[in-house]
Amino acid sequence: MAEILTPTIKTILKVTEYDLLRIKVSMGYMYMCTDTMKLYYDQGNSINDRVIYNYISIRTVNDLHNKVNPIYGYTYYCWEDNSLWVWLNKWECLYSDTTYPSAYAYEEIPSTTNPSNLNPIYRYDMPNMPADDNGLLKDGSVVVRDRNRLIKGKIYINDDNDNLVISSYLGGGIRLLPNGRMSTEGELLLSDVGESFIRGSFRTINDELYVDYTDDPNLDNNTFKNSTHKYKVFHEGNLDTSAIIIMQPEQVYNKLLDSSLPDVLEFNVRQLDGHMYSDFAPSSHTHLASSITDLTNVVEDKCGVSIRKVFNSMSSTGISSSYNPVTNHLTLRVNDFSLTFNGGVEGTAIVHNLENTTISLAVNPDEHIHQDLIDEIDRLKSICEDLQRQIDELK
Repeated sequence: MAEILTPTIKTILKVTEYDLLRIKVSMGYMYMCTDTMKLYYDQGNSINDRVIYNYISIRTVNDLHNKVNPIYGYTYYCWEDNSLWVWLNKWECLYSDTTYPSAYAYEEIPSTTNPSNLNPIYRYDMPNMPADDNGLLKDGSVVVRDRNRLIKGKIYINDDNDNLVISSYLGGGIRLLPNGRMSTEGELLLSDVGESFIRGSFRTINDELYVDYTDDPNLDNNTFKNSTHKYKVFHEGNLDTSAIIIMQPEQVYNKLLDSSLPDVLEFNVRQLDGHMYSDFAPSSHTHLASSITDLTNVVEDKCGVSIRKVFNSMSSTGISSSYNPVTNHLTLRVNDFSLTFNGGVEGTAIVHNLENTTISLAVNPDEHIHQDLIDEIDRLKSICEDLQRQIDELK
């Protein structure tokens, strides 16, 4: 018979599949998901090490020992005391927790990218005294927890203003259901995004007709929405047309000047007093640069920044640039270069800042042939010889 390998279990936590997504993988931990009835086991510390563990569900320890025909090598989970057993021709307890706490608190608000540990809450921090008798945490607040005994929020009195605070740790707002059912009928919803409204299935109140979108506010496509998404329908029986007053322009103007009334316009009417429409700039108009405050200074600053960026990133050969932020002075400098002569003459000079430069040259006569001078001497010599012959003939 093959050997049965049993896992080393540190603890078994009752959670939901949603909460499990935000709990980091820790080797030896097991998680019983109360919504899917799946049992997970962390056989390592990486995300791929969280695996589903097969088991047979048992309600109570009494059922385990007296009402089950166990199968060799099979694992059994007992819901009564959160224990795990395996049958190896006798019951072997893999894990049992007689002091399983009723409440857990997150070290910090967890997320999928930053999971957090679940810390059990005990009375007086004593492991043998779980806080399951009166629903109080050690700070005196009332525990608000779901059926898997994970804390989702708490109720307490604020020390600063004595307000009663209902705090939801996981977000989503607070739903008050006076009818005791999970339906939206009669529900008061306090959303975590600053919205609140009462939802109901009725469409008439006191024989008055309402267009009601409270069951699904996403369907409310009215141009002027209100926070309740419910609108009264006016008809000849409830609309008093005599209350409609046709106001003259002066009356409208005076109403707009009345500071006790809500400001329905985005501009101040008093600033219009005594001005014609032509006194205000049309939608398309031209401004002179001289009439715009600080335009020159701003443009100069922006241009200076742009120019500095250009020169700081400039790639050049033979030229270097520098900027002094104290004096706001930009300098362009030509690199020094030298001139060297050879081939019959010798001489060197260094040119600074492209200034005039004097070069002293030394000529090597042995390396120069003045052919024109030689030719001229030969020509003169030939003339002299001709003259000498003529003189000799005259004699």
